[in-house]
Amino acid sequence: MKILLFITFIVIVLSSCDSSEVDRLNDKNDTSQINENLSELKINNDVVNNDNKDKVINVEGKELIAPNRLFDFYPEKILGLNLEKSSSGNTRSGLGRYTTSTGVYEKNGRLIKVRISDYFDKEFFPDYQLMFDMPKKDPGFILTKLDLKDGYIGFMRWEENYKFGYISIFVKNRYHLLIDIEGFPEIKNNYKEIIYKFNFED
Repeated sequence: MKILLFITFIVIVLSSCDSSEVDRLNDKNDTSQINENLSELKINNDVVNNDNKDKVINVEGKELIAPNRLFDFYPEKILGLNLEKSSSGNTRSGLGRYTTSTGVYEKNGRLIKVRISDYFDKEFFPDYQLMFDMPKKDPGFILTKLDLKDGYIGFMRWEENYKFGYISIFVKNRYHLLIDIEGFPEIKNNYKEIIYKFNFED
């Protein structure tokens, strides 16, 4: 009887170990699949807070700005709100891998969420042509091509009734600056003041 109980115990333990290993591998595969498909990487404190001295990394033969160094482009404050680093990493579009970062300026339900990505060259940016060929209609939103300085092209998509939208800018044929805006209606008419706070100068 004791031998039977012992054998049963061993079988249960071994089954539990195998199951845990399968679950661990499945979790790993699921995570890999999710990370591969995400357009924006999840929060990663090691990446965000790592003070990497290398400004560039090599990705698929392209020298891209290191993810955490993309925060060098962000202003510390916008409209009195402090930058909160949210996420950074590298991910993939249909045209190849690129580095990306997300920062948030938020207070009392008012939000400015910013994503800066380094595509290396305009040929790797999937929506580059949209900067020139904006659709004529976008139900519920006003689309406006922005009057910007040389090296900057883009547009604003704005919902007039609830005063929210986003600004999409392609900078120096390389960087994409996406600014989501909620609760700051004044930005619609003062977009240059916000855009040029981001320092893309070398």
